[in-house]
Amino acid sequence: MIHPSPENFMVSTAGYEAAQKIGAINTRMLTRLTELQVDIAKFGVKTSLAQTKLLSSPDNFSDMFSPESNLANQFFEEFVKMSEQTTDVLLESGDELFTVFEGMLTTGIATPVSKTVAPATAKTATKPEKKASPKRVVKSRTVAKKSTTKKAPVKKKRK
Repeated sequence: MIHPSPENFMVSTAGYEAAQKIGAINTRMLTRLTELQVDIAKFGVKTSLAQTKLLSSPDNFSDMFSPESNLANQFFEEFVKMSEQTTDVLLESGDELFTVFEGMLTTGIATPVSKTVAPATAKTATKPEKKASPKRVVKSRTVAKKSTTKKAPVKKKRK
């Protein structure tokens, strides 16, 4: 197996360093997202246990609603916090990646696709221009709608 290093590939040192930065950003992002996913799973189990405990403890059916409502509110608030943390991780990673790519563009390691110029030696094929075809005139016709309901066959009575 070839070890990924600048000596084994035709990559500039700056390009290799940029690739390492991108890899480090992705590793940090995936590690943090995995930690958050585990936290969400633990929280779901913890909430399910609390709900089971609430359902098994009251003797009166009406006594169950207030604690159940409080548990649902706590669950919602905590889940929103975890979702915001996930969004923050993704936004931070995106900002870091943008900074790396922006640096690659300013140093000339990469060029935007829209500004890439074809080599001067390459022949460019030109398509022949199409002649304008005469426009067709379509006459408007009114068509009566057919009934989409089918009548059931009438059975004849036997004598």
